[in-house]
Amino acid sequence: MIDQDVARLWADHHEAFSRWVDNAARGVGNAFRALNRIQYQAPWQTISRGRARH
Repeated sequence: MIDQDVARLWADHHEAFSRWVDNAARGVGNAFRALNRIQYQAPWQTISRGRARH
């Protein structure tokens, strides 16, 4: 009985769950890319433009 309920829930909601996982993974990837840009930013490029490094 529990397997039938779980199978029905998965059939009804697997697309929404997959979209949520995709969005969460994309958000984590974007956060790591932003942190990487901040950490490895070349200070000589920002000083000549007159803006802060962060």
